[in-house]
Amino acid sequence: MKKTIAAIAALMISVTGYSQGTFLFNNRDTGNGIDAKITDAVSGAGISTGFTAQMWLINGTSTTPLLPTTTFRTGNAAGYVTAPADPLSVPGVAGGANATLRMVAFNGSDFNSSTVRGMSAPFTIALGGGGSPPSTPSPLIGLTSFTVAIVPEPATIALGILGLGALLIRRKK
Repeated sequence: MKKTIAAIAALMISVTGYSQGTFLFNNRDTGNGIDAKITDAVSGAGISTGFTAQMWLINGTSTTPLLPTTTFRTGNAAGYVTAPADPLSVPGVAGGANATLRMVAFNGSDFNSSTVRGMSAPFTIALGGGGSPPSTPSPLIGLTSFTVAIVPEPATIALGILGLGALLIRRKK
């Protein structure tokens, strides 16, 4: 009896994991018309070493980071991600269903603490992975290019506002 329950539990877990929607984490796929190069706002060059790319699932007002992250290519391919070997799964969204996604790029350990970062506009795709056998993973059709820029420190912004206030006060006298 214990073996039967264990077998049913294992089957349920595998079916749940199999039904998740999937997509290809790639911002350059000429076969599907995708060319969404990520560039530096200052130089205009494609970003490369030291930057990480991640996909986020957008659900209303909340975002869920998807794993794994990936790095950027170098040389002539700078600005394009090193596509993971396996497609990314979207937990809680079935294959064939629509998902709203956003790509982010950053140069630190995570997006929020990075000093240089940027994000794409949200876009919606129909995920692959549905059906039996599962359909092929979806390409990121709708992803557009974006830039990364330096995020000013709050102290820098505060100093700028104080300086502007001082100039205005001095000008009134």
